Amino acid sequence: MSDKKEDELKLDFTLDAVEGTNPFATQAAVHQDVADALRWQAERSPQQVCRQREQIMRKLEDEAADLRYASVSGLCHALLLFFCIAVLMGADPHGWMQFVLNSGA
Repeated sequence: MSDKKEDELKLDFTLDAVEGTNPFATQAAVHQDVADALRWQAERSPQQVCRQREQIMRKLEDEAADLRYASVSGLCHALLLFFCIAVLMGADPHGWMQFVLNSGA
């Protein structure tokens, strides 16, 4: 191959690379949930956003307190012990678990 032909090929390659799409370009895509959250926030005042956040946090803290009470009161331990004894005595574990869940314990 002649030097001139090789130079033409190199030039064509370089021009194609410069004029083509950039393979290293990044396009940031925002997830739909994030876009919805940002839109929700933009439609409210900072006070409304803080008030909503506080309501959510209060609900989470109340649920956590209920779970701590169940754990500390021994309810979880008692249910586990009851379940284990029932299974050791030959009860169907799935049936007993359904009974416990449906009883509202």
